Amino acid sequence: MNLISVVVGLTLVATSLQRNVGEPARLQEHLALNLVIKKVPPTYPQQAKAVRLEGIVTLRVLVTAKGIVDQVEIVSGHPLLVQGAINAVRQWKFKPYIEYGRATPFTTELQIPFTLDIPKEERELREEFKRLVSEGQKALKTGDKIGAEKSLRQAVALGEKLPDDYYLDFTAGLEALGGVYLRERKYQEAEQQYQRQLQILRRHLKPDEPEIGGAVVNLALVYDLLRQADEAEAYYKQGASIFEKQAAETRVEGMKRNYQETLVQIWNQLGVLYTGQRRQQEARESLTRALTLAESIGSQQYLPMIKENLAKVSGGEE
Repeated sequence: MNLISVVVGLTLVATSLQRNVGEPARLQEHLALNLVIKKVPPTYPQQAKAVRLEGIVTLRVLVTAKGIVDQVEIVSGHPLLVQGAINAVRQWKFKPYIEYGRATPFTTELQIPFTLDIPKEERELREEFKRLVSEGQKALKTGDKIGAEKSLRQAVALGEKLPDDYYLDFTAGLEALGGVYLRERKYQEAEQQYQRQLQILRRHLKPDEPEIGGAVVNLALVYDLLRQADEAEAYYKQGASIFEKQAAETRVEGMKRNYQETLVQIWNQLGVLYTGQRRQQEARESLTRALTLAESIGSQQYLPMIKENLAKVSGGEE
């Protein structure tokens, strides 16, 4: 046995001793890949290909002592790509992992890349667009609203040159710029970005897709801040309907949680809107829905705010 084998063996033994008896071993990805005897590449989802979507899906898998993939969980990845990755990995086969002379089940995380054959100039244009968006978002996080607006305006101008297939990228840039205008209290400018975002998404997606839900909620917030209560209420309700449907239908726990937290925020905002209009019964009902959902999913960060808003409703009735 050479020195490298000894070192690897010691590392695996040390890892094994740290877990409870009966638990599967935990292997790093490169060790698990060394055991692969059948690797099925993912089929590129047609919808993802149509919008030139690339990315990496990370999956957590449980492999039996016989080398069969038994369980697959999503760690991260775009919703349009995850099912293709899952379908492929479920067909993978591994050599049995031997520990202390016995075949042992193991878990590992696998990264499944999705890349397209995109012309060089087109890819460079897209990468520069994404760089500017990322630069603007980072500037906004540090409080540099001027720098954020500059980078994102450049990104949107560059995005105009992207093929129409990149509408998800482009609308993400519009949303980011709208967010900067919102922080700067330039509500009319924010509305323009969000309206354009929604118009583009509606040309390409079904009306109940989460991307449309996000654009709708952005507009609801803008109209709320502009004190256009009727428009705000209509968009909040539309957004709530979309995310209720998505939360009920998705089987991906992380996505379900995101949709549910969005619902908590929508119902809270609707409750505040109704309170301002002295629609106390509707305010209480909306805020109670927000509170009940927040408690059920353990979103502690929202509870104080919702309870405070409920107290204001009760105080207004006295």
